[in-house]
Amino acid sequence: MNNLPPAPAVQRRLAAERDDVADLRSSGMVTTAPGGHPTQIMTADVLRAFGSDTGLDAVADADQAKAFVRRPGPCTGPDCTARSGGDRRWRGLVRQSGGMDLVACARAAFGWDDGVVVSEGRRGALGQIWRVETGTASYALKEIFGEPPAEALVAAELAFTRRAAAHGIRLPASHPSRDGRHLVETPGGTWLRLYDWIDLSPVDPAGPATPEALGALFARLHRCAPAVTAEPDGQDPDPWYHRPPDLSAWERVVGAVGAGEQRQGAAGAGERVAGAAGVEAGVAGAVGVVWGDRLRGRLATVPELSAAVVPPEPAALILCHRDLHPDNVLTGPEGELVVVDWDRLGPAEPGRELAMALFDWFCDPAPDLPAMRRMYRAYLREGGPGRIDGPDAFSMLVASRLNFLLLQTRIALDPGAEPRHRAWAEREIDEALRIMPAPAHLAAVLETLEQGRGPADDRRAPGRA
Repeated sequence: MNNLPPAPAVQRRLAAERDDVADLRSSGMVTTAPGGHPTQIMTADVLRAFGSDTGLDAVADADQAKAFVRRPGPCTGPDCTARSGGDRRWRGLVRQSGGMDLVACARAAFGWDDGVVVSEGRRGALGQIWRVETGTASYALKEIFGEPPAEALVAAELAFTRRAAAHGIRLPASHPSRDGRHLVETPGGTWLRLYDWIDLSPVDPAGPATPEALGALFARLHRCAPAVTAEPDGQDPDPWYHRPPDLSAWERVVGAVGAGEQRQGAAGAGERVAGAAGVEAGVAGAVGVVWGDRLRGRLATVPELSAAVVPPEPAALILCHRDLHPDNVLTGPEGELVVVDWDRLGPAEPGRELAMALFDWFCDPAPDLPAMRRMYRAYLREGGPGRIDGPDAFSMLVASRLNFLLLQTRIALDPGAEPRHRAWAEREIDEALRIMPAPAHLAAVLETLEQGRGPADDRRAPGRA
């Protein structure tokens, strides 16, 4: 799960992009431009209009569509063409201004020749990674679907990642375009960042050395981080990380869930019905809610969790990654830990980021207390400045998880959202409810970490490098 704080409208748009391929119509008459984004789909009606004189191929399922997208072919106008076996066939309409596709845009921006090879990499909530082979180097081209990061954030990222790399943190270096930009807008309205390509694989949380390796990594990151008091753009620290939703917001969600369940029951089992429920803007009704009982059960502990959340001390803030879950800390080719996706860089107390990471890595659904203790001990041994010594240390964890859950319920309860948008939100709700910490979990972790500390750990937190 990504603890991300985009606005609801942006989140709905990102949810639409998460699927590798947009809706594949039952007719099977769906296709997209070669080299184009998988969501650049031609509708069945448009295909039928072209089909009589173009001999257009039909794509019947997602695997075929993804294979089609990866096929090479030029795109020189609003109608993209490709040659296969000498037969000229229309492949789709590129929904980008001027018909310039992603690869052509990247070639122009970064000065690559026509021989570059682009293939699909991993995908996240905010973007798609494309692997680029130029013949002399390999790069990771990140396509950002939502709002681009602010220039101030990019500048802060570049400065901090250089500093982190000098202190032994492995990360992919960022590369500018030919005219010096680290953020390039495409004609289609997305944005590009270019990084070194590193062959990465997931870290096994159950691996025998994982807790110690993570603890040492966090200590190095925190020791080299500068003190800050504001977001990179000068704004106050983002409340996503220290202000949970108002309890009245949950009451409105519960009301929407109940209204949807009543309508669904009245319409008959299995039938999905939308109806107005008088909730917040953008949440007009419940549609086939299947997680209502689980949410109501979890909400019983929300007042106690929320009451423990307090704003951070400005003097304790340092520049933190703020998104160090298992999707963003990966294993490199030599077994080293590699940190990626620095888009959430901003102020946080180091102990709070560490406490959130303990639950991101070692709590699904119950805390693995021995692993947490080992990670914390390794962090202290390596001179990490943060401390987890009271309930307020979990403020970042609780606030971000509750804000994320509320955001997903708004999407799932929005009858104006497409079914696949709601389906994605419901998957996220399922995970968020499963891993939501209970007050007893926080107390158990605090007790375990206190028992695991030795006399040397009571010393004053060391200064940062």
